[in-house]
Amino acid sequence: EIGDLGNASNRMAQTLKVLFDEKARHLKEVWALADASNILFAIPLTEDIYKAICNISIRNFDLKFVWIGLIEEGSYNVKPVAHSGYEEGYLSHIKVTGDDSLTGMVPSSMAMKTKTSMVIHDYESDPAIYPWREEALKRGYRSSMAMPLIFSDGKVIGVLKFYSGVPQFFTEKRVDSFHVFANQATTTIENRWLIEGLEEKVKERTRELEIARIHAESANKAKSEFLANMSHELRTP
Repeated sequence: EIGDLGNASNRMAQTLKVLFDEKARHLKEVWALADASNILFAIPLTEDIYKAICNISIRNFDLKFVWIGLIEEGSYNVKPVAHSGYEEGYLSHIKVTGDDSLTGMVPSSMAMKTKTSMVIHDYESDPAIYPWREEALKRGYRSSMAMPLIFSDGKVIGVLKFYSGVPQFFTEKRVDSFHVFANQATTTIENRWLIEGLEEKVKERTRELEIARIHAESANKAKSEFLANMSHELRTP
């Protein structure tokens, strides 16, 4: 009985340790998300917003590789605009489109089409990653998560893709955290686009006002010259 009690105590201690470690790990990830959010909203306007988002993801979430792709205007193609982490030509092997072709069925494409996250838990066994499995495993990518970038009006502009070197990395809790970060990243991108749009409108309006000023000055100059000539003609017999 004493032996059984001792074994039970050991099991309980082991269980408590596992629960404590899990709690500590989750708390660390929550703090990492909070820190990432603070950095995200403090990105200066002079900095490349896409590169900054990728760098923050690598630095705060223990990831191996991150990239952002935007849908090219007038086509179904998704063009990578920034990445961070170990890449070494991986993006050259990836083709993501928004149509119904084979490249439109990959996880990143499906994330944009369905407006939901798509998780690959293990690159060695998941058939969805078959076309890029060899290249992914060669670089140590074992799991991934694709998040659609959706503006406030519901428009999908691209995809944010996270890669881990650990299979089954994207647990339910982590997926929730990445959802929060991706939504914040999308908001930051949308705000940047709005600011850049306003700046362009201000520049365009400034150009219009400058042209109007030049025309007004030219008209005033022509008027002054006309009046001067008329005055001269009237004074001259």
